Amino acid sequence: MRIRIIVGILCFYFASVTAQPDLSTPSECLRSIEVYKHKVKENPDNTYAYFVLATAHFRLQDADHIKEAIKMWDKLIAIDETYEGAYYQRGYCKLFLEDYEGACIDWQKSIELGYNPSNAYNRKSLSEGVKELCGIMDEEIRIRNIVVKDN
Repeated sequence: MRIRIIVGILCFYFASVTAQPDLSTPSECLRSIEVYKHKVKENPDNTYAYFVLATAHFRLQDADHIKEAIKMWDKLIAIDETYEGAYYQRGYCKLFLEDYEGACIDWQKSIELGYNPSNAYNRKSLSEGVKELCGIMDEEIRIRNIVVKDN
């Protein structure tokens, strides 16, 4: 009996330590934001907490929360500038805010760092998005620079 209690306690402990936050609904996202804000206060270098905060803010899908998500990705990148997934996700946030140039820069950086989305659809969409959207942006930037030089 005593062993079962100890095993039960250990299982509960490990489940609570490794449990992923539920970000499936707006209320769960808001709850996770409050929980992980405290985790960041306890440990300002907690990259996982910034990851959860950024993801929760992004899933709320409004401009103010997207801007907060970008701030969280910025903080995560400041701690670990080699975290290629953070650049990829921050690029999507910038795309949502119609910062196409910023999205392209982040996506190109994520690819440069070796980002490889986990499924073929995301790999294809990233490479096509960078080529199509960022190719257009590169051309627009080139044209804008020519116009500025001519004036």
